[in-house]
Amino acid sequence: MYPIPNASLRHTITKWSASILVGVAALASAAHAEIREHKIKFAYVTAADTGKLNGVDKFVELVKLKSAGKIDIKVFPGGSLGGDVQMISAMQGGTLEMAVMGPNALVGVVPDFSLLDLPYLVDNEKEASGLIDGAVGKALFDKLAAKGVVGMPISAFGFRHLHNSKRPINRLEDISGLKLRVIQSPVYVDFVKTLDANPVAMSFTEVYNAMEQKAIDGMTNTALIASSMKAYEVQKYMSLTRHMYNHIVLLISAKAWDRFNEEEKTLIRQAADEAKQHQRKLLVDVTEKAIADLKANKMAVNEVPAGEIARIKAAAQPVVDKYAKNLSPGLMQMATQEIAAMRK
Repeated sequence: MYPIPNASLRHTITKWSASILVGVAALASAAHAEIREHKIKFAYVTAADTGKLNGVDKFVELVKLKSAGKIDIKVFPGGSLGGDVQMISAMQGGTLEMAVMGPNALVGVVPDFSLLDLPYLVDNEKEASGLIDGAVGKALFDKLAAKGVVGMPISAFGFRHLHNSKRPINRLEDISGLKLRVIQSPVYVDFVKTLDANPVAMSFTEVYNAMEQKAIDGMTNTALIASSMKAYEVQKYMSLTRHMYNHIVLLISAKAWDRFNEEEKTLIRQAADEAKQHQRKLLVDVTEKAIADLKANKMAVNEVPAGEIARIKAAAQPVVDKYAKNLSPGLMQMATQEIAAMRK
């Protein structure tokens, strides 16, 4: 850098530079001033330690950082504000601002969400993520706005399996007669029925006690939640059937969403997207750790032979056919085309 010999010129340049810096700072301050103070209640039904798995912990961290603490989120885990159905109602009424849950809980609000629950719809995490991120996911979430809720993907618990207190599932016939808790969704009920088992629809908050008291034999569940809820204390067998994929979505009360300005909405969308990408990178590793935890606590975990998986899938095909017919025109075709493109 060459020296500036004239002192007056040096002074002029220094003042000019300082003015630019002040102007930049003023612009930054004005932009930041668009983010206003909000107090948010954020609920979910699983235990507090699943906040690191369902995207809530990361989302809250990002919103706090991006808003410089102006958007204050208080988290209510463990079903303390009710089950999924109660939380959806509270968001529609405007008494709860945010929640996370599986999209299966939304079937009663938008029936097309049953698509994401269809047995053996996807083969891996890549297909599951691509489906909910793409045109299919957008079509589903667009339908929520008219129902008083805004939604977007934020995380996933991965594939669901079967765990129970009676026996390992090594073949299709081993499922017969088991009394299994299912999510309060028609697809789950019919899936268990078609495998000749007995579905019992109940809120997640009631499940552990039901298993402990032998009111049910087991449930359809992910390894992550089985580990978090200490299912090994009341269950003996976990069989890796991989029959459905468990997405986790962020839901926001439309009444709360309307109170946010565009800057705040952008901030929330960005935080949700960044949390989603963060969670997806962790999923495979935390799932492996969860399975290891189940085994370490004396739960018998078994792979179901590929031939038997094919038999379970074939047995469940009538459920797929039934609910595919009930979807909005073109939605199932869109989904199969997206999945086929990902498999090329």
